[in-house]
Amino acid sequence: MLLHAGDVERKRRRPSWSWFAGADERVLALVPSERSFLEAQGLVIFAMALVTGFAVTVAGSGWWNVPITHILWLGLVWTVVICIVDRLIYKSFGTSRRANLVLAVPRAVLSLMLALVLGLPMVQFIFKPSISNQLTLTSAAAQKDARKAALVFYEPKIAKATKQISAIQDHETSLENRISKFTRLSGCEDNEPSCSHTHRTGCGHWCQYYARQATIARATFGGIPRVQQGFDRGQTRAHVPPSRFSAKTIRAASSGSSRATAATNAGTSTDAGQASTHGATA
Repeated sequence: MLLHAGDVERKRRRPSWSWFAGADERVLALVPSERSFLEAQGLVIFAMALVTGFAVTVAGSGWWNVPITHILWLGLVWTVVICIVDRLIYKSFGTSRRANLVLAVPRAVLSLMLALVLGLPMVQFIFKPSISNQLTLTSAAAQKDARKAALVFYEPKIAKATKQISAIQDHETSLENRISKFTRLSGCEDNEPSCSHTHRTGCGHWCQYYARQATIARATFGGIPRVQQGFDRGQTRAHVPPSRFSAKTIRAASSGSSRATAATNAGTSTDAGQASTHGATA
């Protein structure tokens, strides 16, 4: 009888999985046939608590964006809490079915809440490779479609803008050539008798005409106003080609009479003879 009591005492001190199922060693000593069932039940409770703790660790790692190894303490704490809660619930069960049902409802609600909250992070953790692969394929397809849509939408606009740029550049080149050409001709009329229409020096009507054309081209190229105020009548008319002079100016020049100067419009700086030499016609 004493040996039997010692064996019971040693078994009582030995760690048992039945503790997680709410079992009491003194009661199990009286009903040893139930020990295997309660041991298995306690082991299942502990295993499920470990799984729940790991799920909480994975979810916390995703929520706070930290490595799992830095948040293992949270899973350990949650495992302990679940083990204690389950032990209290199992230990509180009695013979009343209603009371047992009332005790089981909070645990069922807790399990449902954990499944809803921790289910998605666990699914993402388990299927992370396939999810990443699918996201990569979806992103590549979306980028391809966006690139195609952008080409369809912007390619005509780019072609149109390219043509406009080319036309503007051609216009600028033409203006630069006109500026260079008329500046050179104006200087030639002023200083070089060999290339002057009148074979004389001095800025006559052709000199002023070429200078005015260069100024107009320069103003157009630079975007400044083409006509500036303050010019006298002769300067304003200097941009008119000699071929547009009136017939009476030509007749006055060809007659050589004393009325030639009077026949010339007032304010012009070119005499009738010079206008005739320039080739002005009606």
